Amino acid sequence: MSRKRKELPLLSAVEITDVAAEGKALVRIDDLVVFVPFVIPGDIVDLQLTKKKHSYAEAEAVRILQPSKDRLEPFCPHFGVCGGCKWQMLPYELQLQAKQKQVMDALTRIGKVELPPCSPILGSKKIQEYRNKLEFGFCNRRWLTKEQIRSGEQFEHQESVGFHTTGSFDKILPIEECHLMEPVNDRIRLFMRDYAYDRGLTFYDQREHTGLLRGMMIRTSNTGGLMLLIQFCMMTEEEHRQAQDLLKAVADNFPEITSLLYVDNQKWNDTFGDLPVTVFRGEDHIFLQMEDLRFKVGPKSFYQTNTDQALELYNVARTFALSPSFGSVPGGSPAGSSAPASLSSPVSAGLSATAPSASPFSGPVSGGLSAGSPSAPASPSSPVSAGSPASPSASPSSGPVPGGSPAGSPSGPVSAGSPFPLIYDLYTGTGTIANFVARQAREVIGIEYVPEAIEDAKVNSRINGITNTKFFAGDMKDILTEDFIAQHGRPDIIITDPPRAGMHADVINVILKAAPSRIVYVSCNPATQARDLALLDADYKVTRIQPVDMFPHTQHVENVVLLERR
Repeated sequence: MSRKRKELPLLSAVEITDVAAEGKALVRIDDLVVFVPFVIPGDIVDLQLTKKKHSYAEAEAVRILQPSKDRLEPFCPHFGVCGGCKWQMLPYELQLQAKQKQVMDALTRIGKVELPPCSPILGSKKIQEYRNKLEFGFCNRRWLTKEQIRSGEQFEHQESVGFHTTGSFDKILPIEECHLMEPVNDRIRLFMRDYAYDRGLTFYDQREHTGLLRGMMIRTSNTGGLMLLIQFCMMTEEEHRQAQDLLKAVADNFPEITSLLYVDNQKWNDTFGDLPVTVFRGEDHIFLQMEDLRFKVGPKSFYQTNTDQALELYNVARTFALSPSFGSVPGGSPAGSSAPASLSSPVSAGLSATAPSASPFSGPVSGGLSAGSPSAPASPSSPVSAGSPASPSASPSSGPVPGGSPAGSPSGPVSAGSPFPLIYDLYTGTGTIANFVARQAREVIGIEYVPEAIEDAKVNSRINGITNTKFFAGDMKDILTEDFIAQHGRPDIIITDPPRAGMHADVINVILKAAPSRIVYVSCNPATQARDLALLDADYKVTRIQPVDMFPHTQHVENVVLLERR
């Protein structure tokens, strides 16, 4: 007979004292640290412990006796259930403080390396509707809240479209409105839901592996493009017909969609990276613009999901890589551009940032554009002028490069004696950073695991007339070897933007042997970044730290670190 589980206590009138990891808050009670979701410092609450270990516990706030003076009313009706934006009740300035603390705690506690002062975190200009990509699931089982279960409420439709909640692989929380993206996401999603209800289309059953409607992905762009990809699971001819009818209805009702795509996914998981994508109407891609560069983004492409903050993030990376002096560059935004919100000014553009006028390699920072004028036009003879429609078929050899070769240098790669640096861009994705810094480089070598992403990177160089980039697909630890470096040249600068797991130890060892003068480490996980900094510490010193908030109302934060050779 199993032992009866011990009932955990209710703690009364407890004041929350601090923000913790994973979007939670905490309070210390004697020697016990208690982690609580959906509360903020200053809240006085009754806590029901849900898990207890020797040194910590987890709890739920069963009632708020007295709200914190800082507590805000959440703006989303799904707050507290969806779990996607756990900090809506926390003022944005306090979110930024918590994220900066999270970065420094990780670098100090895990990295244990000598650190300079941290620059104020760069806050997002938009704190709602900032995402350019959202994915929703369809399911024949609706997730019910505790209140709905207790009330016994009956629903006409059990089928739902929305988000998976924590711990439920076979149920979907129906989403009526989502403030992560502009309202077009709601209009398209609810149209498809109501169309399916009216015509009796089946929603996917995770357990039985049946049901026509499986998922949808929406991508928006700052160039006017709008992509919708629908995942079907089409087992019969009738389901094929139903899918085509739905696609036609979507196309007719949303003429603003420029890329309407679909996938027949009959696998047991929702990933479609290995499946063919079919174009129903329009193009198989959209374009996003950064400064005067245009990036082709397909349904399988990676692109930073906060378009505006991606520019700030890459400005920081470019500044760290190329600036000769760091005292006058608080954020990396080009002079004259709209600066992001700082720690002390979270919503307004209150941080002035001035781009350096020269790199340590004696070339102009903007490669033909005056510093601080990212919107300056490309050469009139270049194949793709800034802001003009770009075609993948544009030939990079038809004229001088608009951002390919630094001003005053020959077109394309330059000899090893050039003052312009050789840059390696590790985990390059679709080559966004590589193309972003190519103007200041002799050559940029990009390496990425996903072959499709590498093809996108090549296209992105071509449509922008950039000729001094090379891209290679494969596992980083297998591609980046001493033989590879001997063949392509020893890098002056390495920019690395690994996934959350950080860099493999073999990759770090090759970087150490390559001995670049600088390493710019862009990370979406300060904990694994800190671990890697410790492995680089014998040869490299951290000289700059710049957190960047890409995801308001969540606990996630990006961090850029500059390391210089000792």
